Amino acid sequence: MPCLVCLNVVTDDELVAEDDFFVSVSEHDHRKFLPATSADVFRKADRLAEAVRDWEQGRGRKNVWERLSKASGLSYHPDGLLYDAELRVFLDPCEQIMFDGMHVLFSNGVCQLETGLALQRLVNTPDWDFNDFREFVKADFRCPIGQGHWGTRAKAVASQREDALRCKGAFPCTASEMMLILPVFLHYLQVVVSKKWEVGDILASYEALSDVCRLFKDCKQGRRGGSQALRQASAKHLRLFNTAYGKDNAIPKHHYEQHLGDGRFQRALDCFAGERKNHELKSCAEFHKSGIAFDRQVLLRAITSQLGDLNNDLLYGDQLYSGKTDPLNSALQFSKHGRLLGARVSVEDALRVDNQILVVKCLVEAAGTAVWGFTVFSSLVICMFIGPTSRDIRSCLHVLSAE
Repeated sequence: MPCLVCLNVVTDDELVAEDDFFVSVSEHDHRKFLPATSADVFRKADRLAEAVRDWEQGRGRKNVWERLSKASGLSYHPDGLLYDAELRVFLDPCEQIMFDGMHVLFSNGVCQLETGLALQRLVNTPDWDFNDFREFVKADFRCPIGQGHWGTRAKAVASQREDALRCKGAFPCTASEMMLILPVFLHYLQVVVSKKWEVGDILASYEALSDVCRLFKDCKQGRRGGSQALRQASAKHLRLFNTAYGKDNAIPKHHYEQHLGDGRFQRALDCFAGERKNHELKSCAEFHKSGIAFDRQVLLRAITSQLGDLNNDLLYGDQLYSGKTDPLNSALQFSKHGRLLGARVSVEDALRVDNQILVVKCLVEAAGTAVWGFTVFSSLVICMFIGPTSRDIRSCLHVLSAE
């Protein structure tokens, strides 16, 4: 049972064929999933604990509880929450669990798998050359600098990645690389590959995958109706994936994708922010080489450090990078780069605001000045006009300041 919140989803296709109670991880119809209860989870945990105790006391074999652990999707930790009888009155695993979209989609997830399968099909296509795809990826595609660098995207299609694709049929890349590659590869399929080869099934599945990633981002932002739309998009993607690549290529993360739009919480969450704290945790661990409270000491030091950083405006506050003072008004500063809501933004970045794509043409800092016609966040003002000259910007600011 690879899914904690479903009672009948399995990875064993033979079991699915023998008993119609079970469904495969490749199933896209949500109506066939039987929801598990927390009591079901506790029963599985108790069975696993009993099997481990039997092995420890010489009444059973190790491979018995290991198979049970794999089948139930649980690990045995005697001090864990699931195995503490007194804490069970406060736990409701099936309602409190949330599937992490970062690992489901971007970190050795569904995106890497499908990109690898699509490229493998192309590798076996006559007259298709990986070098052409590499040059396409290295073209002058722009994205916000906070999302990634051109070199990161180019690294994802290096010769070593091509060798891995040809030898192992896989497309290994990091989550950051995958987020940069996905829209470019989709564009490549749409404007290049589909014009020369019959890849309608591949393109349809990849477009559906792109929709899932976009809608998951909307759910992270708490947009109304996003959960239902994501749920429908996930089912559509898995159906198209099965058509393009076959059900045998579906993995448990395809099923977890179906739960990203469950909507049990106000918004979707993922581990991107937490994963980027790994360096911080490692540096804190250097101060504590041993001790009976090692975990607690490291966690306490890390939390204290993070709380201190959050109060530091120089680290997280809105600001310009290398701002230049306006010669006509010393109260104004202009720059091509800055930080907004914790993310780096630059001139020519394209931002989605209320379903509109706005291009950043200038970053202006005008502390204490409310400026009409600009999107204002704190004291950092982003000019969203398409194509105005610096003179137009300054004139507008001076007029509004006078008013």
